[in-house]
Amino acid sequence: MTHSYKIGYLGSCLSSIPIAALVDNYGFEECFRIHHNRSDAFRHYHCERSRNMLNRDWLDSFLVPNDDENTARDAEEFLDNQMLPHIGFEGTLRDRRGKGQTLFDVLQNSELDVILLDNFMDIAAKLMVKKNDQEFGSSPLFLNPHFYKNHDEVVNAFEFTEYLTPQDSASNWKVIYDWFRSLQPKAKIIFLCFPYATSRDTMERFNRARDFYIEFEQVMRGRDIEIIPPLDVEECLTNGPSDWYHVKPSLYQSLAGYIFLRTVAKFPKMGSPYLLE
Repeated sequence: MTHSYKIGYLGSCLSSIPIAALVDNYGFEECFRIHHNRSDAFRHYHCERSRNMLNRDWLDSFLVPNDDENTARDAEEFLDNQMLPHIGFEGTLRDRRGKGQTLFDVLQNSELDVILLDNFMDIAAKLMVKKNDQEFGSSPLFLNPHFYKNHDEVVNAFEFTEYLTPQDSASNWKVIYDWFRSLQPKAKIIFLCFPYATSRDTMERFNRARDFYIEFEQVMRGRDIEIIPPLDVEECLTNGPSDWYHVKPSLYQSLAGYIFLRTVAKFPKMGSPYLLE
């Protein structure tokens, strides 16, 4: 392959696992990876810059690392994934941290071929905000109190927000899409709707995942985006209730193959007519 196709994502394993296959099997180059960001937080902190995030130095002084090294590392990664300068350089891209380039430099100075987006965090996560804080009372973060040695203090100082409604989630993603499109006018932007099939035992979550797709399809009409519907698969292709946030490897591989064809073969968008030249 003479051309290295550039790709990045904002989402979860639903995006990162297909990208890993695209990198390993199809020669793609991963340029950024944004994990652990719910759409409302990413919209307000990074797209609109309409809210101030809690100071990292204060967080590091308040949050006491867990005695378990793996848990402590995960907790630090959760914060790094949401904040400059490390946001966008998670996992296999950690070696790019501290090199003088931020996520926003990548988006402004590179021409990407594909950007993947997915809404797992909107389905799965409640955020935490500081209690009774006039400046930061509407500045949520993705925190897990039990990741910290002083988890009781964290719970006393912070409180959980509610899950996002499908309507609020779709509205946020519309803003996020427009932001990415303004920075990357030529990229294929593909949205992978998180499946509801993995939540058949939890109808509240099932309904939020299903209703998001219905809402998002409506608000994004007329925009240059490809929306992959939530995978409606039999139970045997899920990992069951204990691992509802993942599906079987064959489905991630299939998504990778589809993205590859969309990128290199002028393969039509899902549901579009195939026009012969």
